[in-house]
Amino acid sequence: DLKSQQPALPRQSSNASSVGTCNKIRLGVCAMDKKARSKPMSEILKRLDSLTFEPVFFGDDSILNEPVENWPICDVLIAFYSNGYPLEKAERYVALRQPYLLNDLKMQRTLMDRRRVYDLLEESGIDVPRHVFMSRDGYVSKGTGDGPKNVEGDGEHGKNDSSNNSSNNGNNN
Repeated sequence: DLKSQQPALPRQSSNASSVGTCNKIRLGVCAMDKKARSKPMSEILKRLDSLTFEPVFFGDDSILNEPVENWPICDVLIAFYSNGYPLEKAERYVALRQPYLLNDLKMQRTLMDRRRVYDLLEESGIDVPRHVFMSRDGYVSKGTGDGPKNVEGDGEHGKNDSSNNSSNNGNNN
């Protein structure tokens, strides 16, 4: 039998050990129902060995209305941000239960801010398009960017070191 020849998946120890005598790995899907029950998520989950993994859907009601102490217990967690998703609560759940994470919740916060995404891409040596950001929260980009430099808002004007800084005025030169 091929399955008996395959090594068992090692289980990470966590505070979220499975309840009962079931030896399946409880895979928590912590996302809003629209995303958790979507066709792409269904495709991912149906590829998992049903003898090894037990999907556990948290559900909108639990995610939005229940304290994290009442959320389902799982061994492994995959969490996806979407509109209305309480990312802070998901981070508290991870701190409390310490499941093995399939994706980085802190990185999801980075992905919500284009400025930080561009900085991360540049830090990784990946070119980004010319861009300008309006920072209303004091964030200062660490990236070099190819866009205009020293442009500020709120009625103050800064330098634009771009070589093509004139208006076109109908000329195509």
